[in-house]
Parts: sequence; C-alpha cells; structure tokens
Amino acid sequence: MTPPRIYVASLSDYNDGYYHGRWFEIDQTTEFDELMTGVQELLASSRSVSGPAEEWAIHDHEGFCGYDVGEYASLREVVAVGAAISEHGAVMAAWLNHDADELVEERIAAFDDAYVGEFGSVEDWALSEFEELYPEVYKVYCANVLPLTFDWQSYAETSDYLLVKGLGGEVAVLRTYE
Repeated sequence: MTPPRIYVASLSDYNDGYYHGRWFEIDQTTEFDELMTGVQELLASSRSVSGPAEEWAIHDHEGFCGYDVGEYASLREVVAVGAAISEHGAVMAAWLNHDADELVEERIAAFDDAYVGEFGSVEDWALSEFEELYPEVYKVYCANVLPLTFDWQSYAETSDYLLVKGLGGEVAVLRTYE
C-alpha cells in the first residue's frame, strides 16, 4: 500500500505559469506543526515574480484508499485522516466515506467501537453473526440435525453493517449503528 501523501503547490507560482510544489508523506507520526512548517518552507522557496507566495493548495494525493482529499482541505484534517488510513488502511477510508456528513475527527474516534473484525468472506462473517445471535439454532445447524438454509448474501446486504471487501475476498466488518 502506498503511504498517504499529498502534493502541495504554491498558488503564486501556479498563477505565474510554472509549477512549484512538494510531496508530503503522512503517517501516524506526522504532526500538524511539522506539515505546516514544510508548507511554509515550500512557499518561502517560491520563484514567483508576482509577489511573496502566501497561498497553497493540494493539487494531488495518493495512498488515501479512495478517500478524496479536497484541494483546500484543512491540513489538520489531512494529518488526522492520513494517520488513520496509514494505521488501518482501506477499511478506515471506507468508514470515513460511509457517513461523510459527520465530522472526520468524530468518525475516526468512533472507528474502534464500530470495528467488528476481519473475516475470510461475507459468508464467514454472516455465519459468525448467526452463531452469536442464535446459538441454539447454530448448534442444530452444525449438527446437520435439520436441513437449514440461509441466504447469507441477502442477510449481509440488509444488515446494519458496513462490509469492506478486500481483493482476496476477505471482508472487514464495521457496525453502523450505536
């Protein structure tokens, strides 16, 4: 996985017709002040002829696993999101994208409580959930005493969980209710 990083560009230079910017990698150790200092150093090294470079924008990003970093996103938010995705990967990005109306900091803080776990497949998770909710019926099912059929896929699609499927078929599960 590519670590989260952003490309910050000087807008004065951009408006003067040339590109002046720098990639900043973000992980669990990145501090807001450290990133802000890097952006200020970038602006101080500007070649702008129209005056001192004071404004910047995020012109590219990668490693955010599908989370969209806006051009004028808050650097505090970018540091928080980058650190969280660096730690938890695509499942965090899916969690943050799930309810974009809620504040990012609140979503990140709620992640640990919502995270159920990772399973080999949707069916593995649904069976685990079935066992937890209906232990006696699960025992009968496992003993093959009664023929029991259950549509695991429909259950998963109608549940109050966010299922994040991986490339190998595995699935991370997050509770979307309190």
